[in-house]
Amino acid sequence: YQLGEKNGTLVAGGNGKGSDLNQLNGPTYLFVDRDYSVYVLDYSNHRVMKWTKGAK
Repeated sequence: YQLGEKNGTLVAGGNGKGSDLNQLNGPTYLFVDRDYSVYVLDYSNHRVMKWTKGAK
């Protein structure tokens, strides 16, 4: 993502609000590590979700 960009790619969530493993409920913080894994703090579900590069 670059500042001012108008298009993006969904990398986490996208399946509505909920508690299933393919859903988020209150995503608060996002972190990307050196291997391009994405970590999302899912506040209302009291968990941290991790998606590795290429995950579906």
